[in-house]
Amino acid sequence: MDPNKQYVKILLVGDEGVGKTSIVIALATEEPPLLVPAKAHDLYITGEVTNQTLPALIVDTCSSIDIYLVPEQTIEEIKENIVDSDVICVVFSLKNEKTRERVADYWLPFIEDKYKPVADQVDLTDDIDMFYIHEKYPQVEGYFRVSAIDLSNLVESFQFAQKTVLQPLKPLIDMDTKEVSPAFEKAIKRIFKVIMD
Repeated sequence: MDPNKQYVKILLVGDEGVGKTSIVIALATEEPPLLVPAKAHDLYITGEVTNQTLPALIVDTCSSIDIYLVPEQTIEEIKENIVDSDVICVVFSLKNEKTRERVADYWLPFIEDKYKPVADQVDLTDDIDMFYIHEKYPQVEGYFRVSAIDLSNLVESFQFAQKTVLQPLKPLIDMDTKEVSPAFEKAIKRIFKVIMD
């Protein structure tokens, strides 16, 4: 990570109506949103909120097709945001199976890296199995079930997103094989002078 970095940029992507904007508004106001615009303003939260060393900039994306509310962001604009982001939260609705399927079929291949699935509307449904996403995309480190209505896991999901940037596992563990990386193994041997054969 760039030592001159001022904040961790967290981008929310997902299908229309899954709750991306509601999550941002609920996090900002600590209340369930009553009126939800097509897209939330960028939200800057201090490191104290998420118990991290750097603050976070949370950026919403718009999937709305109602051009009278907000013109839909183009795929190119979303791609530019993806490149500029440190971590991406793919938001899907637990009450809409199609949005969940599109996490693996569309969003994860589209963004390729830097993602964390976030299941929204947890207040409306029972537990869900995310094994199929972990099986197809082993580099996904985890997912969070959140609710903008009962405010569950909102702060925790962004703490985790920041942690993946500030304290990454990728240099230490090959997420595909779940084995210690050669560079990390070499560092351990050098630091502790332990033979790990």
